Amino acid sequence: MATDRLDPKTFKSCEEAFQYPIPAVRRMEHQLRGDISANKEKLRTLVGASHRELLGTAERIVDMSTTIKEVDTYITSLGRKCNAGVLDKKKENYIAWKDEMPGKDKKSYALASQIAVLNGCTASISHLLRTGGSLLLASKTLVISRLLHKLISQGTDSPPFVDSLRNKLGLLRRKLLAQVDKQMGRSNTSLEVLIEALCAFSLATSSSLTDVVRHFQHVRLESISAQLSRRRDGHANTVRALKLFIRTIHDTHTLLPRRLSDALRKLRSQQLLEDPDVRNIFELNLDLHERWIPNDVKKFVPWIRHDDLQKTQAVNILKQWVQQAFETYTNGLNSNLAEINDVEILANLRKQLIEAWLSSSTQVSGIPASSILNKLRESVNNRLVSLIQEDVSRLCSVGEGISTVFLGLLESPHSSSSLSLWDPTLSSMDFSRGAAAFKKAISDRRHGHDVSIQHTLNTYKVWLSTIEKTHGLIQEMQKIKWDMPLGEELSSDEEDEDSSREKSAERLLNEVDPSLLQSEFRTSLETAFSTLQSLLSTHMKTIITPETPTTASQKPPNSTLIVTIYLLRAIRFLLFSLPTPLTSSSPSPFFAPLIPSLHTSLSTTISTKPLYKFTLSTHKFLNPSKPQVKDGEIPAFATLWEGETTPLPVLPCPFTYRFLRDVVYGMSDAGADVWNPAAALALKKILRKGVCEAIGKNLDQEDKNNENNDENQNNNKERERERLVQLLFDITYLQHALSISKNSNSNDAIPPPNEETQIKKEENENENEEDALPTTASTISKKANLAPTEEKKLRRNAEDYWRRTALLFALLDC
Repeated sequence: MATDRLDPKTFKSCEEAFQYPIPAVRRMEHQLRGDISANKEKLRTLVGASHRELLGTAERIVDMSTTIKEVDTYITSLGRKCNAGVLDKKKENYIAWKDEMPGKDKKSYALASQIAVLNGCTASISHLLRTGGSLLLASKTLVISRLLHKLISQGTDSPPFVDSLRNKLGLLRRKLLAQVDKQMGRSNTSLEVLIEALCAFSLATSSSLTDVVRHFQHVRLESISAQLSRRRDGHANTVRALKLFIRTIHDTHTLLPRRLSDALRKLRSQQLLEDPDVRNIFELNLDLHERWIPNDVKKFVPWIRHDDLQKTQAVNILKQWVQQAFETYTNGLNSNLAEINDVEILANLRKQLIEAWLSSSTQVSGIPASSILNKLRESVNNRLVSLIQEDVSRLCSVGEGISTVFLGLLESPHSSSSLSLWDPTLSSMDFSRGAAAFKKAISDRRHGHDVSIQHTLNTYKVWLSTIEKTHGLIQEMQKIKWDMPLGEELSSDEEDEDSSREKSAERLLNEVDPSLLQSEFRTSLETAFSTLQSLLSTHMKTIITPETPTTASQKPPNSTLIVTIYLLRAIRFLLFSLPTPLTSSSPSPFFAPLIPSLHTSLSTTISTKPLYKFTLSTHKFLNPSKPQVKDGEIPAFATLWEGETTPLPVLPCPFTYRFLRDVVYGMSDAGADVWNPAAALALKKILRKGVCEAIGKNLDQEDKNNENNDENQNNNKERERERLVQLLFDITYLQHALSISKNSNSNDAIPPPNEETQIKKEENENENEEDALPTTASTISKKANLAPTEEKKLRRNAEDYWRRTALLFALLDC
């Protein structure tokens, strides 16, 4: 343990260290190395500090040497000029000059000195104005120059040079007053500089306190008007003008009635030529010329009326100015707001204006801050409402686009078959960048967005983005946190009153204003969409005309079909893209009354040709023109039957199958995107009614033919029964194909709630029409005299066959 306390610094020789064990020697080695490093650092620090001190000492020696040389030069020159012989000679010369100088020369010397001081005044004023010097000092110099000019002008020997100095002084006075007004009109002028400018104006114009205050307010009013008329910095000048208005109120409160009055009183407490700042003006050279200046100029003290404005008068003057200035500001604000055509810019400007006013905590006697705040709100809200109405009214461009395309399709209809999902051109599209172009093409074809509707959709999307942006801005108004001013310490009653005032302001800004704008916004949207709906309804009246099967039998897909599809697609896009204000509270009622009529027109056009063919085929089937089949022969439709003892149909007639195929082809050509539950319901109703009318008409014709051919009826009674059985199978098959499910759903387009309501309403209103097919089937069953078991089996066969072929006619079951 003794080796732990060894200190190698106490050893007299290195041999003493090796008397200890090796671990102890190593510890001593580490200790010595650490001490060496520490000493080396100390030495380096000491040398560096000493070197820096040495350099500083050298620099001071050099500076001292330079200073000593300059002092030596000055002392040598002073000693050379101030020797006793030179001073005695100057004294003798001065006494001799004074004794010999006549009175006339004194007057000329006095005039020369006065003109020199007057000229120096113009030079000093010009220098102060050019370099941004003290305006008060320039004004004092101007007063002195005015006194000197008056004194010189009254003399008989005034030189013409004085007149030029007078013109120069008039120009300098105008420049001085211009700079004073400029200093007064700035919003960032400090209070000390402002007081100096007001005192300079009072001196330069010999104005009283009341005149100074009125001029100050006049200058600030002109500055506010100038700010409002500027267009260089956008609409930031509108906020600057309001801040200048607020700053003027604060400055007037601070200056009146004591502070400015004290500053003007101070000007009366000292002679102008005794002012140290005036005496230090180099251009005046008063040390030489002061003796030639008369006492009435030398002892002049400005007389300024500083006590002509009482506190009540100051409050009344401020109140009148606030009314006039805010009226001017409101007019300029309305003019500037009328030039803003962007709701976002206007909303930001509203926030800046209100924040500027709320942060000022300005309160003028007789004019509550709330009234000014309400006028600001009224101006901005009126312009916001106008902009919202203008933006919403641009929906008419969508209506104009729809009208243009509508009239163009009526004149030159074109098919949209190029929108097939199986178009070979899709496979050759560019798949780079996430296949954005390919996915857009698939979406457009899926929803039927061809060239005719694309322009309308783009126009509406641009309009909708503007509307949604406006809606978002109105919503953001409700979330703005306003910084209310924190005044001085108040009593409990005053605190309660101040708190209620702040809550009232917040309620106006965050609840009342957004609610007003939202109400106007929704009203404008409802008016615009009502106008658009009326326009679409007018167009629909030109295309919804009844057509008979005879006149439309050979008619291909025509303009009526094309424009109906176009209107359906346009209305569907509008329904699913209504602005948020119209869908936030309750489902929108717009365009819902138009959909059933369009579905009826579309279904009528699609079903006309297939129903006409079906009617002809049914007539041929029930009333064959060929000779009757003889006994023992098999009829043509017998191949559709199965069964040994009681054969029954298991397949429909070809014309029935063709009828459904033609209907589905027509639906596919129109576009799968237009078929939703409501459209399919309208088509099925028309098809069911058409099938019932066709079969009923042909059954009546068959009965008449049988009455006219009683003798042949007995021979072909069995064949007629077989045709009726086959027809019963076909009708049963069509019942399944054209069945209406009350819980129908659509994979293509889910109708909005108002359309589902329309579907249910139409189902309830047309229950009797839906029973037409079962009634017809029951009539045929009675004529065919089928046994209950046979009829039950026949219906089962028709249902089984429909299950096998339902996917071929999937559009009917959308």
